Amino acid sequence: FVAAQVPGVADAAAPAGADGKPWKEIEVPKELSARGSRERAQILRELPGIMRGDTTLDDTAKQVLDGYFVRIVFAEMTQVANLPRITEIRQTVRSRYIRSPFAPPAVHTYINGLIFTNMNRIAHDNEFHPAVRVNAMYMIADLNEEESTVAGGAIKPAKPLAAVLSARGGLLDSAADATLLPAVRAMALYGVQRHADAGIAAANQAAAQTNMTAILKEKLTGTADAQTAWLKMRAADVLGTIGVADPAGAIAGALGATISDATAPVAVRCAAAQALGKLKGLAAGMIDLPELVAGLGNLHLDLCRAELDRAAFDLDTVSARQIHHRASAVQAALGDGAANGVVILVPAGDAQKALLDAIAANVTETLALVPDENADPTEQLSIKADELEKLLADANVLKSQPRATAAPADAPATTPTTTPASAAADATTGTATDGASKVN
Repeated sequence: FVAAQVPGVADAAAPAGADGKPWKEIEVPKELSARGSRERAQILRELPGIMRGDTTLDDTAKQVLDGYFVRIVFAEMTQVANLPRITEIRQTVRSRYIRSPFAPPAVHTYINGLIFTNMNRIAHDNEFHPAVRVNAMYMIADLNEEESTVAGGAIKPAKPLAAVLSARGGLLDSAADATLLPAVRAMALYGVQRHADAGIAAANQAAAQTNMTAILKEKLTGTADAQTAWLKMRAADVLGTIGVADPAGAIAGALGATISDATAPVAVRCAAAQALGKLKGLAAGMIDLPELVAGLGNLHLDLCRAELDRAAFDLDTVSARQIHHRASAVQAALGDGAANGVVILVPAGDAQKALLDAIAANVTETLALVPDENADPTEQLSIKADELEKLLADANVLKSQPRATAAPADAPATTPTTTPASAAADATTGTATDGASKVN
C-alpha cells in the first residue's frame, strides 16, 4: 500500500518533489560528518559507557546522546542519498540502542524522547521525502515504555509508550489528520493498533475511539480511494480490538452506516462488520436495526458477487479463503445469539426477525461451502447468491449493484494485504511485501 500507491515513495531515488524543489535534508555538522573527526570519535568513544550505565546520565552524557542520535543518525536518515539504507539505519538504532538489554531505564526514556520529538517534526514536514517521513512515523509507532524480555523461557511482551499515543501530533492525531500524507497516517495507524493490541488505558480510550470513528466517516475521494479505504479498514480494526460500544452509540452508528453503504468497497464494509461483532455493550437504540439487517444481507450478497465476478473475469475458480474471510465478518456482526452481535438485539416478535434469520442461515450455508482453501464452491456459491438476492428483493431491501461485466469495481481496495510496517520497510525500493510479513 505505502510503496505502491503514495506518489514519491516508490521512487526512492527521486531527487525532487512534484513541484521540482529538492527534498529537504538535515545536514550533519561539518565537525561530525567526517568519519575520523575528533568530535565524532569522542562521541563514539563515550556512547558505549552511557548505554551500559557506566556513565551517569548528566548534562554531558545527554550532549553525547544528542550529538550521536540527533546531529548524526537522525540527520543522515533525512538525506536522499541514504534512502536505500534507511531501513537498515532504523533497525540498527532499534536493536543496538532502543532495545538494548543493558541500557538503564533513564537512558531508554531519554532516547525515546529524542526519537519522538525529532521524528514527529520530520513526519509532519511535507518538504522531506515521503520515505523519510514514513520511516520517521514508524520509529514513533514502534516506541515502547518497556521492551519485550525473556525470563525463564517466558516472554514478557513489550509495553508500548502511551505518551506517543495521546501527545499532540502523536499517533492518534496523526492517524486522524486528513491533511497528512496517507502513508504517514497508515504508519500512525499501525502504531495505534499496537497500542490497542496491548490494551489502551481508559484515559486514552475515548480519544482513540473518537479518532477512529472520524476516519471511518471519511469520504472516498476518487484518486485516493484505495488509500482512504485502507485507512478506514484499519480504523475499524482498532475499534474492534478496543471492543467497547460508547453509550451514545457513535461507534456502533458509524460501523452500521459503513456496513449499509452499498457504494463503499466490500472490504471496508466487511472490516466494519467484523468490528461491530466485537463490540460489547451494543444496544438496539444505538443503530438503525432495519437498515443494518438489510445492510448485512446486501453486504453478504455483494461479497459473494464480487468474488464470483472476479473469478469469471480471471477465468478462475472463486477463492475459498476470500469468501470464508469475508463471510465470517458478516457472521461476526450477526452474532451467535448468546453474546455480541445483531441477532440478540432483534426480539422474536420483531418484524425484522424472519429476514435476519434467513440472512444468517444463508451466511452459515455459504461458510459450509468453503471449509478450507482447497474448496471450489463456484457453482454452489452462485446458487446461494441467487437465493439471497431473491430473498432481499422480496423483502424490498435489495441494494446490490448489478454484476460487474469487467474487472470488479472495488478491486484496488479489496485486498490491501500489505501491512504499513512491511510497506514502510520497502518504501525505498517500491516493493510491497505480503501482509503476513513480520514487523522487524
